[in-house]
Amino acid sequence: RIITPTFFSECAANIRYSYFVPFHLSLSYASVMHLEPYQSHNCNSMMNLISSNIAEQGADSIVVKLLFSAIVLRLTQLRSSQQSGADVEHRQRFSEFLALVERRFHLDREAKSYAKQMHLSYKALNQLCKCCSGRTAKQIINFRLNLEISRKLRMQADCVQSIAFELGFDDITNFVRYFKRLNGKTPTG
Repeated sequence: RIITPTFFSECAANIRYSYFVPFHLSLSYASVMHLEPYQSHNCNSMMNLISSNIAEQGADSIVVKLLFSAIVLRLTQLRSSQQSGADVEHRQRFSEFLALVERRFHLDREAKSYAKQMHLSYKALNQLCKCCSGRTAKQIINFRLNLEISRKLRMQADCVQSIAFELGFDDITNFVRYFKRLNGKTPTG
């Protein structure tokens, strides 16, 4: 009930580097993780902390979000050893794409540009992304940029114009339109 897409986005907004992107979007990993008993115990302990914090009267929601973020980050680290799905070459190329997006999302929002930098056709990049994540290259770029916008808005809500320019938007109107298209609301509301 509490773990909604909005809650997930708010948790991701609290993390500087987006560990959520590659693993949240990736189909190249199994949907079920097999944990060692001690790993399972640690996760259960974290979940109990989350549950007890939710149950407390007047509990601070940021604590719940940070605890949830911590468990997701820990599971992300564990998951890297449990790959399946796409073959090794596809996973490697997809990882290259994600690393490129991580470095350039604030400078470049065009999937064709990423394809060119990776020496792939636009169609080949989209096929790679769909194979490994079920999403297009543009959807992944938008997801990463939107995640950063949300994070920055939480930290500096009164500086929408500076956030827009910092993330490569030449015009505040384009920034507001972009955000509204992805989120169904304006950055200020």
